[in-house]
This record gives sequence, C-alpha cells and structure tokens, in this order.
Amino acid sequence: MNTVRNRIGLVVTAAAASVFVLAASACGGGTKVAATPDVSKATPATSIDVSAAEYSFAVSSKVVAAGRVPVELHNNGSEPHQVMILRLHDGVSIDRYVSAAHSDEGAASSLIDNAGGVNVVDPGASGTGYADLAPGKYALVCYIPSGDHVGHLHKGMVAEVTVPDSAANAPVAAPSALGDVVMQDFNFTLPPQGLGTAGTYRVVNNGAQAHEFVVMRIADGKGLGDVIPYLQSGFQGDKPLTFAGGSGGVEPGHDGYSDLALSPGQYVAMCFITDPASHKHHAEIGMVIPFTV
Repeated sequence: MNTVRNRIGLVVTAAAASVFVLAASACGGGTKVAATPDVSKATPATSIDVSAAEYSFAVSSKVVAAGRVPVELHNNGSEPHQVMILRLHDGVSIDRYVSAAHSDEGAASSLIDNAGGVNVVDPGASGTGYADLAPGKYALVCYIPSGDHVGHLHKGMVAEVTVPDSAANAPVAAPSALGDVVMQDFNFTLPPQGLGTAGTYRVVNNGAQAHEFVVMRIADGKGLGDVIPYLQSGFQGDKPLTFAGGSGGVEPGHDGYSDLALSPGQYVAMCFITDPASHKHHAEIGMVIPFTV
C-alpha cells in the first residue's frame, strides 16, 4: 500500500465492541536529521530527557547507555506528542528510514525494530517510559497527526541517538514492576489488580507482531462514542479525552515498561500499529480495552 497512514485513528462501536478504521493521511517531502554524534569522546547517558514542541525534539544526550534506559518526555508544545524509539537496522541510516516512511510508513517498519519509548502525552504534561537499547543507532520519532492529518514525523519531528559498542559492558538494569500488561494479537490483558496504583508496569508482547500501549482517560460525561470522532478527525473539535502516556512499540517476545499515575475515571487503551496483512491498525481488529481506575 503506497499511502502513508497516521498511527492514531480508530473507531469502536458499542455493544459488540466492533472496531473500525481511522483516518489516513498523505504527505511527502524530505526531512534532514543532524549528523551522527561522535561517540568516541562522549560518556553514555543512563537516562534520556526529551523535550517536544512543534515539530522537533530536544534530547538531553545523543550518546546513550545500553539496557533499560528511562525516557522522560516533556510536552512543551501545543499539540499531543509521543517519543517512539526505533532501532535502525544495521546499515540503515536515519535519512533512509525517514524517506521510506514518507512513501509508506508501514513498509518502512521493515527497516527498524521497536525499542519502547513514551506514548502520547498532552501539551504541558510529561510521561516516563523506558527504552530497550542494544548497541546501534536509534531514531526518536512522533507519529501523531496534526490538524492537516500529516504525521509529526513528516513535519520533521525526528532525532537520533547512538548506543556505542562499549555500552554493552554495563547495561542499565530493568526497573521493578507492579504488574504486567500483556499484549497479544490482538488484545490486551491488564494485571489482576488493575492500573490504579501509581508506579512502573511491565508491558509484555506475547504476540507475533509489534504492539504498543496507548493510554487515554475518557473525560467525565463522555464515552467511546465521543472519543472515536475526535481520533478520526486528527484531534479536531471538542476534546473528549486526556492522553495519559503508555509504552512505545515492543517487538514480539520482548517487553517494555511504563510509569503510570492515573487519576480515577474511565480509560481506554489501544494499539495503533498497522497489521501488514490487512493494512489495518491493530485497534481496528480488536486491540482496544476499556478499563476503570
């Protein structure tokens, strides 16, 4: 399919919980990324602080340690943002990935492995997730669509970090988790105690495809019937939800981590990664779970 599709957009019906398609977008052009940092002189950072705005990232360090590195995203912009961390396959440059994503975001996924990150947070908010880093080069991207239905990646919202070979000698340890969110093809299983306790949760991918965990709080007095048109429109109109973070993409057989501090209310979690066979977002084929805190 030669059309770029936004990573967020979906419809859920009532009763049978059928899931329909979200908006697509088309865009073009090229994005230039800063040159790869000189890793020979830099001390790898053991955490990453990312400030997001329209449409760029400011990253605290371009050279990062291996292991389960915490990533804190500060949204200093006026639109929702995320920071998805992608390991570029050996021999793939960040410019090559960006160029491929301009043509077909789904096909471009063959050039990368999902390595976690922080899912969507609102303007003025922050979120914490974790990256699963091995030596190599990584792209930091935001796929969220603007009002013109063009994804932020295609407006230049991309940065690069490097994990040097030497960093593998002392990887950052994984955090302790309060419970597991299990992702499969195509559903979620939440921990038995729910997600009401603030802290770190492990996000396990037991499926055969990459998955992500996008958490949204539904506004009081609203429901999924209000959320759906808002997502379809590319976040236009009255806002019926608050983005509450979650984990970036996780490859099959791997796990990610997310720090959550959810206020009481009604929530829904979804996955917007595209199924290569049907070209549908995973949420369209059932990967949606409402829950209460």
